[in-house]
Amino acid sequence: MRSPCLTAVSEGNDFRRLLETSKAGEFVVGFLAGHDVLHLLLVFPDWQQVIVLSARAKPIVSFSVVQEGISLMPLFLTSGPVLEPVSLDEAKLHLRVDHGDEDLLIASLITAARVHLETHLGLAFITQQWSLVLDQWPAGADLCLPLSPVQAVSALTLYDADDASSVVASANYALDAISQPARLVWREGAVRPMPGRSYNGIEVSFSAGFGALASDVPQPLRQAILLLTAHWYERREPVGLANEVREIPQMVLMLTNSYRRVRL
Repeated sequence: MRSPCLTAVSEGNDFRRLLETSKAGEFVVGFLAGHDVLHLLLVFPDWQQVIVLSARAKPIVSFSVVQEGISLMPLFLTSGPVLEPVSLDEAKLHLRVDHGDEDLLIASLITAARVHLETHLGLAFITQQWSLVLDQWPAGADLCLPLSPVQAVSALTLYDADDASSVVASANYALDAISQPARLVWREGAVRPMPGRSYNGIEVSFSAGFGALASDVPQPLRQAILLLTAHWYERREPVGLANEVREIPQMVLMLTNSYRRVRL
C-alpha cells in the first residue's frame, strides 16, 4: 500500500479534482482549519468517496504561523514521514479486526489521527522535511521554528529581485534545538543577509520529528493515535461540515496534554 498524500484543502476546493489526481491504491488526507474545529478529509479515489471527520480542538500551530515582526509565515511539508507511528497491524489488534476488508480505511484513519495530533500539538512525530518561508527576518536576532522537535536545518536560502536563489553558508548560523521552540541563531561575527525581494525572500528548510522509527515516538502519543483511530473507526459515518462535530475523547487529551507547547 502506498503512503498517503497530505493535501491542504481550502474551502470551496473541488473534491472531485482530488479524486481525479489521486492514483489507484492511494488515499489523500486533507484538512480544513476553521475557528476551533479541524476537519480532516479522507479521499478514496478507488471508491470515489470523501469522508469528513471533524474534531473540536484548536490547533496550536497552523500552516500560517505568526511570529513577532512577521505577519505571515507559510509552512510547507516537502517530504512526509515514510511510515506511521502506529502500524496497520497494531491498529487492527487494538480494534480487534481480524480481516483485511477495511485495511485501507484503517490505514487512512491512522494517518488522519497522526495529522490531527501533530497539528494540535505543534509536533512532528516521525522524521519529515519542512520549509518555512518568510518575507523578512523577525524583529529579534533569532528565528523561532514553529515545529518540534527540530532535528537539523538542511538549508537557508535567500531569493533576489530576479528570483535567483543563493544558499547561506551553514558556518554563519547554528540550530539551537534545546530551546523550546527551537531557533535559528547567528554565530558571533556573522552578518544576517537580507533577501533581495520583498515577498517570500527567505526559505528555511529543516527536518523535524522524534526519529525515523515508530519506536522513537513517545508511547503516550502512539497510544493517543490508537485511541483516536478507534474513535473514528466506530463513528465512521460521513459528517457534514455544517453538522455538529464530535468531541475528541478525554483520554486522548490526557495522554497528549503534557506535549502541548505552552505560550507564555
